[in-house]
Amino acid sequence: MKISNLHKLLIVLTVVLLAVAGAYFFVPARKKAPVMAINNNQNTKTNASIVSDEGLAIYSEPALGIEFQYPKSWGDVNTSIGQGVGDDPFWQENILGMGFLGGGTDESSMNLSLKVKQTDLSFNGFLSRPDINMMSIKSKRTTIAGSTAAVDGWRESYEKVDGTWGTHEFILIKRNDIYYYFDFGAFSKFQKNVVLFDKEWDALLSSIRLFNPS
Repeated sequence: MKISNLHKLLIVLTVVLLAVAGAYFFVPARKKAPVMAINNNQNTKTNASIVSDEGLAIYSEPALGIEFQYPKSWGDVNTSIGQGVGDDPFWQENILGMGFLGGGTDESSMNLSLKVKQTDLSFNGFLSRPDINMMSIKSKRTTIAGSTAAVDGWRESYEKVDGTWGTHEFILIKRNDIYYYFDFGAFSKFQKNVVLFDKEWDALLSSIRLFNPS
């Protein structure tokens, strides 16, 4: 009889221990699952909300190996791929293409042209060409889109003759044997407009992506 009671006591203790262990291990696990699900949903929503600014447009031309973002207010991009550009003899030879952006109002205007050329000329040799407007071998060297580049021109200059603020910059980028030449200019009666154009221009430069033409 004593043995039977001892067995009963052991059984009761075992059941109690199992109940406590179950409450400790399994109940928190059921509580943790919803929390993880919420976190995953939050991450999904955050990623989905990252979209391009509605005020920006993307210029992407696989044949030229270039892509960049620019404000929609600048207007449309007109391109002429595989053709010569006007009366510019240097760019007639093996030119890959060019594009032009233009826009503005009576009190402010902006224009941007892009010429792309494939040549075996060295960077210094290219800068030495008289066909490169406002640039020279002494142009400031930098790096844009991970490639060798040169910058020249001026910003926020006040023209006393007609009271107009202006900015004009020239960029030459070399990736392998392809050169990208940007000619950017903006003018306005108001300095704040020109400062804005400068900021937008800097944003465009930081968005440039270069790749192998297809």
